[in-house]
Amino acid sequence: MSAADDKKAKRRKIKKSLVAKNLPRSSTCQNGTEASNLSNSPSETILSPAIDSETLRRLEKLMDASDDADSLELLSLSRGPNPYLDKERCLLCGCERQDPPEAAAYKIENSDCEKRAVETNLLTQVCTITEKQGWERRWASLENNILLLFVYESDASPIDTFDLGPPNTDVTVHSAISTAELPNTTNTDLAHVMKLEQQPLTTCWPGRVLYLMASNFSDKQKWVACLEAAVKSIQRKDTIVRTGMFSKTLLELEGSRRLELNCSFALCKELVLLGADEGLFCVNLYHGTHAIITQLTGFKCVHQIVYISSLNLIILITGRERSVVTIDKRMIHSRIDQANSAAKEETNPIPHTVIEGIVGCTVMDASKCHGGSYMVVGMADRVLLMKYNSEMKSFCLRKEFMTNEPCSCVCLSHEFAIVGTDKFYRLSLDHPNITGMLIN
Repeated sequence: MSAADDKKAKRRKIKKSLVAKNLPRSSTCQNGTEASNLSNSPSETILSPAIDSETLRRLEKLMDASDDADSLELLSLSRGPNPYLDKERCLLCGCERQDPPEAAAYKIENSDCEKRAVETNLLTQVCTITEKQGWERRWASLENNILLLFVYESDASPIDTFDLGPPNTDVTVHSAISTAELPNTTNTDLAHVMKLEQQPLTTCWPGRVLYLMASNFSDKQKWVACLEAAVKSIQRKDTIVRTGMFSKTLLELEGSRRLELNCSFALCKELVLLGADEGLFCVNLYHGTHAIITQLTGFKCVHQIVYISSLNLIILITGRERSVVTIDKRMIHSRIDQANSAAKEETNPIPHTVIEGIVGCTVMDASKCHGGSYMVVGMADRVLLMKYNSEMKSFCLRKEFMTNEPCSCVCLSHEFAIVGTDKFYRLSLDHPNITGMLIN
């Protein structure tokens, strides 16, 4: 008997004993005699009603499968199409990775090689920043928004491709390359280098960079113009909304309406304050470019506008002397409503409060922070730290710091302010003191 047959016989003995143990114990017969010994009965008499002979045969076949794999016929189940086997997917959002077009998909007939060479007339040199920086000569051709790279002029199939319009990706053509990007390239060669960059709109997949070096500067200019035109035509048809800064013209000031604007502030959804050399103005955005600008009288020149929501105060740097004044926001709304109802271009004088002791203010910032409303005022030779007094309803001086240079910028945070003069300083609000920062 072989070792496999010996294992099968042992498994059958174990299986029969397990089946016998799982059966309910035999009860006494009606005449008081006990049932016969199960171990001496044939296997057919000890089977549970739930296990018939056919099921037992299948169990034996499965138990012997590890020793005799050829005797077990495995079922061929159709798995169906599995999209995860076709393309790589992101583990976070499940989006598919867009592979670059295969070079084998682009076949060029030999008869078209001469025509292509005449059209491009450019022998490019290519390197990638991820590989060892060394230039390799390649023939390049742009067809159907795909940049094809060939080893030889007569090649029918490209060795590499670069898609100028992949989905969910921004493509940028860089005509100027710095020495830090390609340190092993001389400055004379850098003048002939351009860069193609793919930047995915999501963070799921990495981008791609391709450097091209033209044989001369004239060829580089032709290639840059051609590539930029192809990218713009693709993005013009793209319906994807890209993140970034978008501009929209809200107001055009021409002719007699022209103002020398210095600052602006969105008073509400439809009203915007404009600070100009001619004074303080308000425009309604719903009227578009033909809106009637309303002048808020009482201010000769406005250089900066800051709003503190906790106090409902608008703070201005105004006048030739550059003083600081505060205005109640509700008063501005009231004056604007009165002027609009009377169809006037100017409002009545707006009441305001001048903060004493401030002349020649260059820049300021105000905000609610550290349990109170603070204002930092920058001047030509000093920086003032002021805190709002609710009983006096005014800003009071808390600390004054002398500086060597005029203050050029101020930024308030939750616990301190950053002040820029000859260098950046950190101004603490809780225990007022000023310390220099390492940023020069």
